[in-house]
Amino acid sequence: MALCTPLLRGPFTAWSDSILVEGCLPGATVIVTAHGPSVRTVAKGIAGGGSDRLPLLAGEKLQATDLLVVLQTLSVEASIETPSHLASLVAPAPTNHDALAPLAFRSHVYPCGRALWVSGAAPGARVTVKTATAVIASGRANESGDARLTLSPGALIPINGKATAWQQAPAGFPALLGTPKETTYSVDKLPAPHGAKLPVPVLTAPARGCDRSVHLGGIIDGADVTISRTSEGTSETAIFDLDRLRFDLTKPLASAGDKLEVVQQLKGCDRWEASDPLVVHVEPSKKPGTPALLPPCDDAVDVFAANLEPGAIVTLTFAAEQYRAMVPEGTTTFVFRMTRLNAGSTITIVQEKCGLKSDTATVQPVAMGGGVYFPPDVEEPLYACARAVRVRARPGTWVQIFGDVGAGAGPISDQVFIRGSERIYVAPYLVKDQSVWVIALRCGADRWKRNPNTHIVQGVPEHLLAPIIVDPLIEGARSVLVEGVPGAFIQIFSLLPSPTRVELIGEGVIDPIGKRVFLWRALTTKELVYAVQIVCGQTSRASALQVPTGGVRSFDLALPLKRMSNQSSSMKPLTCLWANFVCRHDGSWNYTAELENEETEADVSFDLQFDLVGVSSPFGAVLKGQLSASGNGAITKTGLRAIGVPPKKTFSDSAVFAGFQNPAYWAEVYAATGKFSFPPNGVAWKNYAPPPEAPDEDPDKDEKKPGSGK
Repeated sequence: MALCTPLLRGPFTAWSDSILVEGCLPGATVIVTAHGPSVRTVAKGIAGGGSDRLPLLAGEKLQATDLLVVLQTLSVEASIETPSHLASLVAPAPTNHDALAPLAFRSHVYPCGRALWVSGAAPGARVTVKTATAVIASGRANESGDARLTLSPGALIPINGKATAWQQAPAGFPALLGTPKETTYSVDKLPAPHGAKLPVPVLTAPARGCDRSVHLGGIIDGADVTISRTSEGTSETAIFDLDRLRFDLTKPLASAGDKLEVVQQLKGCDRWEASDPLVVHVEPSKKPGTPALLPPCDDAVDVFAANLEPGAIVTLTFAAEQYRAMVPEGTTTFVFRMTRLNAGSTITIVQEKCGLKSDTATVQPVAMGGGVYFPPDVEEPLYACARAVRVRARPGTWVQIFGDVGAGAGPISDQVFIRGSERIYVAPYLVKDQSVWVIALRCGADRWKRNPNTHIVQGVPEHLLAPIIVDPLIEGARSVLVEGVPGAFIQIFSLLPSPTRVELIGEGVIDPIGKRVFLWRALTTKELVYAVQIVCGQTSRASALQVPTGGVRSFDLALPLKRMSNQSSSMKPLTCLWANFVCRHDGSWNYTAELENEETEADVSFDLQFDLVGVSSPFGAVLKGQLSASGNGAITKTGLRAIGVPPKKTFSDSAVFAGFQNPAYWAEVYAATGKFSFPPNGVAWKNYAPPPEAPDEDPDKDEKKPGSGK
């Protein structure tokens, strides 16, 4: 068997001091080689599996224009080295502070917290945080521009104080020219009253046997989180620098399930008690789902798969050779790098976790189709301090964002496998007047091409306006559409009554096309919702407050509805005794009504119409039915009653109307009125009039006819 070639996660600069490698098997030896002025091994280590960070070897530094490649070996198994056309290019290190945007505090900064997350730095930069009196944390930024910092021993975040962050060249590199751009953050309010217990953590995703991580929320940024395993009596602790994170375990959970207790504590001081434990019942492991494959191109070396289990061992088979890799934690999709593929052959994939194997999926590489090829490009506009850009490309294309980094051109994003339209995060953040462009590797090709379009980054308005929540908010919704500065970081807050409090319920980056921010819970009608945007160290004013509209709308018939019969002198009516129409934002609707035929001499069939009044696009539904005549007259022996149809009955119908899912239309529905009616030709009576009587028989039929001879 062979191993899949691991993926290197960039971007890299000459400052980078570690390399993130994904897809390795546990226990594999991972070797990263730089091809540049000299060919040399720059990082080497034994993989834990899935996602591994390797520090550079002692004395090694990356150099601008180095091309990084990687391979893994495990016993007699080995991968091939990264193909040369997919090697990761190292960008030059910045030389001037003017080429860098201000940093951003990703964490809330709480008194007594012991960790901070600062983002937006150049990969490998030294990021420092200080208060008014001392430096409290310092460390290197990773490939995503994130500095995940633990406070220095004895350092303390003061109550009502401020924290200031900046980036600079790391030790051993020339200092940057110019003045560092500082970002100052006011320390957040106390997370709980003095002496109180911290809130109980929240489980944000189910825990299952053989999982290598536990997803938690409701954590105070900077708190110590401890997970205890009942089955073993063991525990382990990690410091969270964000309120919602993945706790990576030192070993997987028991396959048969377990019971966990999760506690958070602010160990930076003794102002608050530890939380009560969150009890987590770990479900037993189960058979993994079947992976889903995107058909690769002829001559490609990569296969994209979805519906994967984090931590699963994946085996792909092609041309009688097996290739193995491990899915990183925190993802359900991955690109598996194999050998060059050819159209018409078959690729199979199966994933295994806890000794349980999924069903097998298959796919065949396809020859590159014809048609016009549009080079991938960056969507405009681009603004300073943007954290991400949007790129559209043909599925299967690899793209990478390049920019002027002050000391020349270089990559400012990872190599990203495109499935149509993707948000691509950049590091460092964009800066005003920077030139930005995209390079692309067409599916199945072996040479990158630059799109000739160069995009210039605009400055952010001096006075940052509040974002706008575009669509009406609906009860039950788990996302909000927000108009703001492309590339801005959006936070969605809820103002809750009794007692009055503010809750952060969602956050994310927007771009020129992707403007939807996903929430951590569903909206309710008992809260006020607003948004802010954060750009270049500025936080905007809050958007207008919105109360979510209910997600269910019900309409009732006010008074009985009648249509008179014309089949008898008594003219008894068809009566709709009551009717109810219920529609929902998810698109479903139900229509129910009770009707009675009071006419004794005729059966009836009907259409009961419901219409929304006051909406921009008409909507109506029809309830159809039939009823027999009332009473016990002759018609009941020959009409509908004879086949079991009653004179009084409750009718119902249901269906789905996609228009209700549109928030703007739903707001109209919620304000609309409903009208129930019998259309002009919507009621038909039938009295089964008896057929004409047969004529009397010929009285002379038995007499002899003249000339009959009889």
